Formats: sequence, structure tokens, C-alpha cells
Amino acid sequence: MYWLRTSDNTGQEHNLLLFSLLVLAITSFAINQPLAMLVAGFIGSYILLIRLYDNRIGRKLMLENTKKSIRMFEGEEAEVEMVLKNNSILPFFNGFLTFATNEKVSSKKFVRFSKKQKNYYHVPLILLGRAEARFPISFEAQERGVIRLKEIEFSFPHVLNFEQVTMKYQGLYQTEILVYPRLIPVAGIEEFPYNNFGNQVTQFSPYEDLLSPVGTRDYAPSDPFHRIHWKASARSQTLQTKVYERNRNISWTIIVNIAETSPLGNVYLSKNMEQYLSQAAYICQTITKQGYPIELYVNAARVGSKPYHLESESGREHLKQALEMLTRIEKDSNVIPVTNLFYQVDHVIDDSNIVVIIGEIYQDSLHYTNKWNRRGNSVFQVTESVNGARLTEIKSVRTGNYDTK
Repeated sequence: MYWLRTSDNTGQEHNLLLFSLLVLAITSFAINQPLAMLVAGFIGSYILLIRLYDNRIGRKLMLENTKKSIRMFEGEEAEVEMVLKNNSILPFFNGFLTFATNEKVSSKKFVRFSKKQKNYYHVPLILLGRAEARFPISFEAQERGVIRLKEIEFSFPHVLNFEQVTMKYQGLYQTEILVYPRLIPVAGIEEFPYNNFGNQVTQFSPYEDLLSPVGTRDYAPSDPFHRIHWKASARSQTLQTKVYERNRNISWTIIVNIAETSPLGNVYLSKNMEQYLSQAAYICQTITKQGYPIELYVNAARVGSKPYHLESESGREHLKQALEMLTRIEKDSNVIPVTNLFYQVDHVIDDSNIVVIIGEIYQDSLHYTNKWNRRGNSVFQVTESVNGARLTEIKSVRTGNYDTK
């Protein structure tokens, strides 16, 4: 049962009709008046029809509820098609469907009023027996976040007593709208070299994959003895040296700190959260277009769960997952100190050679950035200037009473 009829005054009307029927029945028997008995019979039939209609109303009313996600960026428009099916022979005339969304999206059509950061929509419709009604609604994205259609109700006049009937949808409408963060450019992503050993094939790199030979060349005096390809040398009658694929590992670990710490050590949500998430979205998109893998951390968490984390991977589908993760972070999310997140990252960062930190870095976190620098990782922070955001390299610095250089 997906629809529940809300309370109305139907019960009072039934009691009044039953009382009238009882009075007429007693009167007709007392005065032996056939006309009064006829009226009593008519009232009794009317009550019976209302009872039958009320018992069947809404039983075969179905709202198509397929699980799907509609994705868009701020300023874009997307269409949600709602489908209401009537599998009964009883029609619904002059009805209307109402629902609410938050203010992260808006629609110029069907909107009725706004209240408590919600937009309420009013869609008029006629639903005949054994029929369905389809009505597309176009929404424009206003703000990053997840939007669902809630408080869905179907109202229509009762066919017998003409009172307004309201059926409230009890299920969770599974179509969701995802508004991705807007993309705030970050300069400097392509302005530094990549020279770590790894798995991206490149023409110029000091590292070679000894498991991937690609051919031979003439021997040079500087070549090591074990590189000589003896079979190829015998065939060509000149010494030949094995040639291997040159490669490099360009993988990114992106850490987003959406928390701020007060002088007393209290952690709360940063007022710049939206800016940080938008910068992260831009970096993820840019790196994915370059073909490199990304790993994403955000020091926010749902109640009773771990911080948001997306494992390292590349490709378009992975980018979609990264943007979706950034989209689902709510303004009332629990935040943890970024130092705790650095501790978690430190245990798995060996495979990544580039670390990008978005947000504030505090003194008690610098020993992690120093440690990563010593390990050979390139560590950067997104900083702000009059020309916009850019990547700034973090060098090893003195922390506390010791120097980690």
C-alpha cells in the first residue's frame, strides 16, 4: 500500500447519514409511510456506495518509481518525468499532484509557493480509468547537492460527496537529482615535472620497466653487460642491447579539508566548504582528462561511518564517482580534524607521487607533509591570490622543537 488517505470529515458525514437513515426507518414503520421508506432506502444505498468507493479508492493508484539519478552542473537544466497510473476503472477528475523539493533546484512551471527552504509544486491532471498520466517537469540547478521529490500527494474531488480527497504517497520516491559542484579553476596543475617510476608509458623518463622489452639497439660502451641481447647479436653479427619501455607513475591523492579549528581546538565546518569542493571537482576533472588516476579524501563523514574516500582509479566512470561523492557531502556533515585524515592517508600513500591538499593546514599536521616530502612525494596546497587559486608546493619545514628536513 503506497498511498494513505489523510483524515477528513467523511466519518462525520457517514454518522449523519446513518442517523438520518435510522430516523427515517423508524418513522416509516411508525406511520406506515411508503415514501419515507423509499427515501430511507435511497439513503442506505447512497451510504453503501460511498463505503464501497472509499474502500477501493487509491488501491490501484500507482506512481512509477524507478531508481535513477539525474546529474547536472549548476545552471544546467534537466527533466524529471513523473508517471501516475490508474489501474482501476474509477476515474479521477479535476485532480492535482503536489510535491516538494529543496531550493537547490527550481522550476518555473507548476511551482505554487516556497516555505521553509522548500519549493512546493502543484500539477493539475485528469486520470481516467485504466489510464496513465505522464508529466515532465524541467528543473534548473541552483546549488550543489542531492535533491529528492518529497511530500508527494494526490488530491481530487470525491465522485459521490464531492469532498476533497487527499492521498499521501508512503514510499520513498527513488529518482534523485545530483547537482555537481561548480568548477573553480586551479592554476599550476601542468606546471611541474613527473619523474617517478610507475606504470604510465612515456618517451622520456629515467625509469624503465624490465618486464616490458620493446626491441634492441646497437651496443654502446656505457651499456651494462647484462643488457646485451646475445641472440640478436648473433643474428646481426654486432653487439645488441635490450631496450625496455620507459614509464612513470603519475597518480594523484587529493585531500580536501572542509573543517576549521578554533583556538580552543573545536572542529567545525569551514565557511569555505563550497569553494574547496568546487576546486576539488575542477582538479579531478582536469587530471582525469589527462589520463591519470586520482584518489580522493574528504574529512567529512556520515554519522557512524568513516570519512569520505574514493580509491585510486582513472577514467570517465571514476570521475563520475568522484563528482558524486563531492555532491553528497551535506552542510550538516560531521567533520573530523584534518590531522586524523592525514594519519589515515599516510598508511596508503606509497603508490602516489603527487599529493594535493585543499583547505587549511595546521601546525600539528606539518610532520605528515614533511614525511611525504622525504619519501619523495610532491606535496602541494591550493592557495588563493589576487589572480585566483593555484597549486603551491609545500617544502619541508621546521615543526615544534625539531627539524624534519
